[in-house]
Amino acid sequence: MVRVDGRVAPHIEENISRLSKDLCRLSVILKSSPPIIRVSISDTGTGSCLEEFQDLKCNREGIGTEKWDGLLSIKTTSISDNKLYHYHLNLRGSVSARRLTRLPSIPKNDAKFSGTEVCLSISETIDALLKDIKPYF
Repeated sequence: MVRVDGRVAPHIEENISRLSKDLCRLSVILKSSPPIIRVSISDTGTGSCLEEFQDLKCNREGIGTEKWDGLLSIKTTSISDNKLYHYHLNLRGSVSARRLTRLPSIPKNDAKFSGTEVCLSISETIDALLKDIKPYF
């Protein structure tokens, strides 16, 4: 489900598809609390390989340093894990110098689920952000 400030945005949701054959639910949520917008992307699939994030290519010109500090917040777990693991990754540095910073884990309390959530916060208006991302959907 894709939500923009709590409202369902079907025009975006219709255009998101998963290439894997694993059944999952992909959510994109934009929360605006001016002047900050929190962008959260969640996948209820099988969990993530953290190396995928370390090798992530980031176009530094795409979002200026005055709008985004380059920090990604990552939470991930597999069905067999008893914890939800939380990391920070700063994408401002070179790919070879990137390090995941492990933060305190959260117990799952015997819950059985898997997936990954990636969040970032930017300083932008919701209208400007939507204008920039609509062409991709």
